[in-house]
Amino acid sequence: MATSLIKEGDTVILDTSTTVQACAELMQDIECNVITNSINVADVLSSKAKIKTILLGGKLNPEHRFLYGHNTINMLSNYYADRAFLGALSITKMEYLLLMTRMLLLCKA
Repeated sequence: MATSLIKEGDTVILDTSTTVQACAELMQDIECNVITNSINVADVLSSKAKIKTILLGGKLNPEHRFLYGHNTINMLSNYYADRAFLGALSITKMEYLLLMTRMLLLCKA
């Protein structure tokens, strides 16, 4: 399982997708930092006392409960992560991520 890659002391980026949310649900409650733009992921992690959750700001997508935009990208650029778990609509044969919008791509870049 992907969550077994997360070690104590790591800083991890979890973006917004149902797959990444499932990873958050399966994460062990260990001392680590998680950076996310997903309200759902932050909510899941709020019950894990040892995980420090940093919720990035930005414009709210109320349907899918995530934050995006230039503010999100600017905040994200202030952090370094040991690992990142990113969702995508699909991956092409040429190994490109397909996403809904250019702004979402910038949040993952």
